[in-house]
Amino acid sequence: MNRYEQIQMCVRIREFVEKKEYRNALELMNCIDLSRFRSRLDQLDFIKVYLNTMRYEDARDLLLPLYDAYPTCHVVYDLFTVSIKLHELVEAAEYLEEYEEMAPNDPERLIMAYVLKKNSGASRGELISILKQLKEEEYTPYYGYELAKLYHKEGRKKECIEECDDLVLWFGKGSSIVNKAITLKQLYLGTVTEPLDKIHQAVKNKEEEAKKLVEEVTRVCKDLYEDVSQMEEQKERSEEAEDSAKKEDVEV
Repeated sequence: MNRYEQIQMCVRIREFVEKKEYRNALELMNCIDLSRFRSRLDQLDFIKVYLNTMRYEDARDLLLPLYDAYPTCHVVYDLFTVSIKLHELVEAAEYLEEYEEMAPNDPERLIMAYVLKKNSGASRGELISILKQLKEEEYTPYYGYELAKLYHKEGRKKECIEECDDLVLWFGKGSSIVNKAITLKQLYLGTVTEPLDKIHQAVKNKEEEAKKLVEEVTRVCKDLYEDVSQMEEQKERSEEAEDSAKKEDVEV
């Protein structure tokens, strides 16, 4: 493969990454020798593909040389993520400590701490404490809803309802996560939910829309008592990220 062909291949992979078509990007990556593509931007694209196709060991193999050459917060965060996915919690804790030293005021450090504690089997009280601090620094729909769920599981009715109200107040109605918070609140109160009201109306109009709303409410009910899968959690965080301003990487 000559220089021009390499550039074209990287362009195609990047286009797939930008469209979040990671499986298509992976198919191209499987046809080339990745060691010949040494650009840092290319490497970051390859890592993103591996992370989003659950090829965590492959992602780590690319991340470690980058870590030696460019120990940025972004790289440390990805290594933390890989360690969590591979359930290497000692390594994850080390990367979290390093991230905290590099970016002591970045709210992302609290998300990492929450993820690590959750995977380590920490008590709900510990998890609630972290998410309350995160709420003070950077309130997000996904982790606001996580906090509401924890209050619910702890039987803290008042705080659960207040958290659901805060989600609606801060982020408005319409997103899937806020709708889930509305559902949680109404399920807690034992009344008909707004999403269920929408289902009755949708049945009269569009069967497909009604089906989606039924699935949403069913997912919420299950979510109250079971942890979401890695794929569903990743999807929900991706949906939230698309609605938020893209954070700039913090580098040293």
